[in-house]
Amino acid sequence: MQTTPHLQPTADNSQARADFEAAVNLASLFQRVEGSLQGVSPEQYQKLAQQLGTVLQALRTDERLHQLLNRFPAASDVYENGRYQLAGLCRSPLEQSLAGEAAARAAIDKARTPRT
Repeated sequence: MQTTPHLQPTADNSQARADFEAAVNLASLFQRVEGSLQGVSPEQYQKLAQQLGTVLQALRTDERLHQLLNRFPAASDVYENGRYQLAGLCRSPLEQSLAGEAAARAAIDKARTPRT
């Protein structure tokens, strides 16, 4: 599969180029799976998400990575989830991040409240 022109890797070294091309291919596939009406098995989905996450974590954080994540929102979610412990919702708008964290806190508090 050819990469789109705005995601073209630079001539770093051959391993960095191969890693970036693998990330583009996996991100494209994952985006298609996310938008597909035909489902995949949970095991297939999980394996694909894990492979994509591993490849994304190995990439250098640079403009090419940000372009890739902007082009493939599903990959951006995988990337963000993989870095949540270190950076929270680092790619989400602040207002959306705060609302998501507040909703999570409310759900946790509700689950902890004993039912009568």
